[in-house]
Amino acid sequence: MPRLLDARRWRTTAFFLVLACVVATQVAPAASVQQVARQQQEQEQEEQDPDERVAGEEPPEGFDGSDSGTTTLLLTPSRFDVAIGSRVRLTLSVLNANDLRRLPVTIRFDPKVLQLVSVDLGDAWDLRPEPVFLHDSSRPGELVVGLAQLNRDDPGIFGFAEVLELEFRAIGHGNAGLVLDRFAAISGGATGRETIALAAEIVVR
Repeated sequence: MPRLLDARRWRTTAFFLVLACVVATQVAPAASVQQVARQQQEQEQEEQDPDERVAGEEPPEGFDGSDSGTTTLLLTPSRFDVAIGSRVRLTLSVLNANDLRRLPVTIRFDPKVLQLVSVDLGDAWDLRPEPVFLHDSSRPGELVVGLAQLNRDDPGIFGFAEVLELEFRAIGHGNAGLVLDRFAAISGGATGRETIALAAEIVVR
């Protein structure tokens, strides 16, 4: 007799199916006055003087905020030295984004050293409509996240933005590298911009 899948496997399977649909779905473009206005707004954002950026949009010290044609994902701070029992908060940011509308990413870590406490939207969404936000941490040492802005009239992300806030608890001694995997910065045209990722390290003593 076939063995029935348990509830956890059904939930995990359903999550990945929904995430795949969010990342793959693209509304067919249509010429409209709203689209023209949005394109003009995007052009103005790209030409904006760095000195006129609003608070919270400055890239971390040591990183160039100019558009190099490559989007960077980075976790900051990039290194922690903590004691067992401590909690650490990290920010997942994008640098040099260009109309970013979809961001799937997997964050891997050592489950013997770190325990995920929480994952929340970052400051990037304080002044814009919240995206579809899916996350799954059912597998030890792995956090899968999917962010998507499905409304084409909502502004995409340009330049630097803090997209996620993560909190971990140190539960064991060792060096725990947090590695970004299976990521893509997808623009409003459903094209994947060249993207690199910078890891972080938490040392628990």
